[in-house]
Amino acid sequence: MAERKIGTRTFKVDQPLATEAIRLQARVVRALGPSLEKFFTARDQAARSGKVGDDALGLTMLPIIADFYEKNDPDEVTALVTYIMTFAKVAHQSGQYDQVDLDGDFYGQLGDIIPVCMFVLQEVLGDFFTAPGRTGSPATKTTAAA
Repeated sequence: MAERKIGTRTFKVDQPLATEAIRLQARVVRALGPSLEKFFTARDQAARSGKVGDDALGLTMLPIIADFYEKNDPDEVTALVTYIMTFAKVAHQSGQYDQVDLDGDFYGQLGDIIPVCMFVLQEVLGDFFTAPGRTGSPATKTTAAA
């Protein structure tokens, strides 16, 4: 379980079943299509520049997000964002976490949608978004034979 404060609220993501993570990965890869390489390039450039944090990540992702919106049908984008949000919970004043409701929880706070989506993707897909040059396959390590 990971928690992160985004905007004025705290969001939580629990690790899903492997089948759900694979389904999410497939939908993201299909939606990003040719932008996937741009995503990894931008992420690697941000890492090399030493910039860290949500703001740095958000700035490097702007061209990829714009490309994603341009190349996908608005209903498909909405369906993917809605699906991504099913992995997130939001804390209420009572301290209780409830499933995110895209329309209800982001009304008047649209700027939090992409950071929450990125948080979910980072937590659920893990290595897929953190290992350079990979597309989600297990890490391989080569060693010289002794």
